[in-house]
Amino acid sequence: MPNLSSSRSLKRTQSVIDFIDDPTYLAARPFKRSKSENVSQSRRFLIGCAHLIFVKNDARERNDDGDLIPVDVPLKKAYAPSSDLPQKDMVAIYFDDIDRTVVSQSKSKSHLFAPPDWTRMEIYLFPWIRFNSNNPHLTLTRCHIKHVGFRIWEVLVTRNEIILKYEEVAGQPLNMPLGDVRGWWWESDGEYPRGYNEWLQRRDHRVPGTCNLRGNANNA
Repeated sequence: MPNLSSSRSLKRTQSVIDFIDDPTYLAARPFKRSKSENVSQSRRFLIGCAHLIFVKNDARERNDDGDLIPVDVPLKKAYAPSSDLPQKDMVAIYFDDIDRTVVSQSKSKSHLFAPPDWTRMEIYLFPWIRFNSNNPHLTLTRCHIKHVGFRIWEVLVTRNEIILKYEEVAGQPLNMPLGDVRGWWWESDGEYPRGYNEWLQRRDHRVPGTCNLRGNANNA
């Protein structure tokens, strides 16, 4: 009968040898993030927002106000939103490989936030789309636009320019799970995000911190 303890020992020894011979060896074995690590409120909010931005389709039933209609789980399976970006890629790109259970927690009823007002992001994003849509060397994809949109949103949140939570006082709008909020841009919305074509027809917005090719400040 084989000596299992000896076999395990040889495997551990070989791992050490591999690492010594190749300093990049540990890159294939990243540090395991904790499922219960502390996450700031703004980071949880951004995790939920990234989910909303990259949703491409959501077949869950909603009422006329856009609120989810509760599903009788034993009788009917609830649809899950599909996304342009797999969750494992999302946490790797934007959240330094935070454990994916933290993503689920951030969208759940245990963490309630103010539903995002995407118009803050669109003030900066729509001129970027307009400028780059005329670039013959670049084909804008939905994922490309969503990535830039999230990076803009990330900056606004970091600058405390976005409301994360409403104060819990009478008359204030309700905080809610971001997992229940409608995605920012569905496949059915069209080639560009909702509101872009209407904005393009006006094109009279002054955009903070931008200039056109002639160098006229605040004239996008």
